[in-house]
Amino acid sequence: MTGETVGGTVGGAAGQAVLVERRDGLAIITLNRPERANAFSAEIRAGLFEAAADIAADESVRAVILTGAGKHFSGGADLRESRQVRAAARKRYPGSTDLSGIPQPVIAAINGAAMGGGCEIALSCDFRIMAAEAKIGLTEIRFGALPLGGGTARLPRLVGLAAARRMIMTGEPVDAAEAERIGLVDRVVPGETLLAEAERFAASLTCHADYALRTAKKLLNITLDLDLAEAMAEERRLVRSMASREQAAAARTDAARRLPTYERIFSERDDRPARGTRTAEPARPAESGEDSAAPDSTDTSASGISASDIAALDITGVLQKEAWAREEFPPVEQVRPGLWSIPVPMPGRMRYVLSYAFELPDGVALVDTGWDSEEAWDGLVAGLAEAGRQIQDVRAVLTTHAHPDHYGLAARVRDVSGAWLGLHPEDAATIGDRDDDALRAGLAAGWETMRARLGVPGSGSGGMSERKARKYIQQTQPDVLFQDGKQLDLPGWDLRAIWTPGHTPGHVCFFEAGHGLLLSGDHILPRISPNVSLHSRQRPDPLQDYLGALAAVGDLRVEEVLPAHEYRFRGLRTRVDQLLGHHEHRLSEIEAAVADTPGAACWSIAARLTWARPWTTLSGAVKYSAAREILAHLVYLEGRGRVRSEGMEPQRWYPGAE
Repeated sequence: MTGETVGGTVGGAAGQAVLVERRDGLAIITLNRPERANAFSAEIRAGLFEAAADIAADESVRAVILTGAGKHFSGGADLRESRQVRAAARKRYPGSTDLSGIPQPVIAAINGAAMGGGCEIALSCDFRIMAAEAKIGLTEIRFGALPLGGGTARLPRLVGLAAARRMIMTGEPVDAAEAERIGLVDRVVPGETLLAEAERFAASLTCHADYALRTAKKLLNITLDLDLAEAMAEERRLVRSMASREQAAAARTDAARRLPTYERIFSERDDRPARGTRTAEPARPAESGEDSAAPDSTDTSASGISASDIAALDITGVLQKEAWAREEFPPVEQVRPGLWSIPVPMPGRMRYVLSYAFELPDGVALVDTGWDSEEAWDGLVAGLAEAGRQIQDVRAVLTTHAHPDHYGLAARVRDVSGAWLGLHPEDAATIGDRDDDALRAGLAAGWETMRARLGVPGSGSGGMSERKARKYIQQTQPDVLFQDGKQLDLPGWDLRAIWTPGHTPGHVCFFEAGHGLLLSGDHILPRISPNVSLHSRQRPDPLQDYLGALAAVGDLRVEEVLPAHEYRFRGLRTRVDQLLGHHEHRLSEIEAAVADTPGAACWSIAARLTWARPWTTLSGAVKYSAAREILAHLVYLEGRGRVRSEGMEPQRWYPGAE
């Protein structure tokens, strides 16, 4: 952020009558004569003239806010100056109080009285946001004068002739509520949040292509007084010349990424029935390997959780669920005051991760950031902008677990914003250096060992490549470690971490007790069961961990569950019982398969089970992921004496002792 002072007397001496602050594509102009209600002196006119010219030429500035220092926006002309000084200043700095010529969109943040010329400069802005306690008016007639800065021309165009006649000919100011009612201002907000609201609105504008915003402003300004045919001709001329083909193509691509957020929620509803609950297919589109940041879920398991189970839940993320059914992105949503849900694109069937942004006094905290890709980055940045924030506002990144669709962008967010990153110690322990030859070799050996243990056909015929090994190593070290029950230092929120291992050894959920919210990551999802599988970086009995962790959160006083995929819902206890029932059903099916084929390897057992699609139609990567999940169930059964095993290459399974 940079700040500067511009302005001067008619003679050119430097002053502090106008302040300009630049930050992240935004310029904030502040009229800085609070002792004189920011009345237009020669200094202010000079400062505005210089600021407008400088900002208009600065392509890094994409939006402008105008406001006043102290209690008032502007009281208009400074009548203490002599007429000669005022006339000289108007001549030397022509149009200084008319900001309509700035090509960027300009927002007036009217923090107090805006009278006479103060009202007129606000009228020259493209948008007006007004503090609830402020007043605005054209009061010149009280002094035997008339508005000279466009008041009689602009006001009727905004509010209609009757309201303009009343304001101009009586000189009576109107309060904020009346100004909003007649269309003089776009929005009324509490005074203490005025500048923040103006900045949020500016951020929502700058999501759009800069050249399109500037051209739209120009068209709106010049076509109003043309007849229809002339206006349309001018429209075609300017639109044809406003951007190169490359710029237009880039803008269309960017718009397509944001389209679900802005438009698709209004498209025709898809009445296809909801799919039955099942474990989802790996998010990773490429072949899975040992010790990968394992896929969130496998869309392959027998549906121990049915469509009737889904119907038993109270789906609160209605727009999210409708978007899921249409295979589209859901919108950005404010789920509580100060808490936003932001869908971040990712490859594969899961389509998006839901990142959650908690507003803080000095920025935001993010829970999960998304996949490390340009598309995901753009989606996160655009989602934050819709919530009125920028990526530089992030102060903390809380990650439920170290899979790439949750932790992938964490390092980039930290690099840009300086935020701290938090993770559970057991997931942090899996992070390493991609250039570590020994680590990559260990991954490759573990991959082949697991394939042999499962009894995968062709084990030993081809190991994990170096490229694949590098791909599966997360190397972003966290700054903060979340122990179970850790209370998080996020002002305004009662948030603590709950260790919920199973999906990963260090998975955590975040419980916000003040609002009764559970940010469940991948631990509990409304439609699918998360992948709980065995590999060399897992804990010895991950399914036992997972079932125990379900019990750990099942009795919390949770009003609403905010998962990392799919959609929000109520009914945590119901969902926990459904998931427990699903796994008990699966365990019984596996136990029966072992009894039918004593001595079979895990791969052969998996082939005999019920899947959402026939086993023979599944890809090798999906089969491998699914078999590791079945292995986790077999290990759990063995720990309870329900099955037993012999050997390791492959490991063969038998019914438990009678």
